[in-house]
Amino acid sequence: MRRGASSRHAISLPPIERPSRRSTVQTLRPPEQLWSGSSKSECGSAPELRGQAGLRTGGRAPVRAELSSPVTLTRLFSMKIAVEGCCHGELDKIYETIAFLEKKEGVKVDLLLCCGDFQAVRNEGDMKCMAVPAKYRTMQTFYKYYSGEKKAPVLTIFIGGNHEASNHMQELSYGGWVAPNIYYLGYAGVIRYKGIRIGGLSGIFKSRDYRKGHHEFPPYNPDTLRSVYHIRTSRCSD
Repeated sequence: MRRGASSRHAISLPPIERPSRRSTVQTLRPPEQLWSGSSKSECGSAPELRGQAGLRTGGRAPVRAELSSPVTLTRLFSMKIAVEGCCHGELDKIYETIAFLEKKEGVKVDLLLCCGDFQAVRNEGDMKCMAVPAKYRTMQTFYKYYSGEKKAPVLTIFIGGNHEASNHMQELSYGGWVAPNIYYLGYAGVIRYKGIRIGGLSGIFKSRDYRKGHHEFPPYNPDTLRSVYHIRTSRCSD
């Protein structure tokens, strides 16, 4: 059990096999088939997916995850993809807007991409790990999707920015499911979804930290609270 999360929203996952360090592409089952109950631990372990060879996205080794089987080019070109800038944890508003546009335009959105500041805040402990002014430390609505109270109506893939619950993001440094139907690309990740290759790089660039290792861990001090989300060359080369 990791520090920073509450037992109220902890998650119990099926057994996994530890992957090797070698980066591997796997075809993974849909998240709804693998998400299960709650854990008795104080802090939820990272949501994981198991591929055909038992590899997982929430493990210690980098895994380039293929989220579905290949599809025809006709299906590929008919995909509708929504793109969101800074999310700031306002998932309810985002999904409500997508539903409104789907009804208005008569379309179905297949995928939502969130491009930073996702704020996957699960509890009050996570808010203390965000490098934001106190007035912006609010729960917003992600916790509803983490706890299972709600489920994302469209597959959501995101990267982190500089306003994140960094303790939560560090639990999934190589990426993984943070909630049913919501996938984090990790510090630097590449996946395939219905024939489309999607890559992402989380955090912001600071030259003074770029060639350093990731030495930060909670509880953070005022310096590491900010340096923890700085991009590192070692992550980009994994």
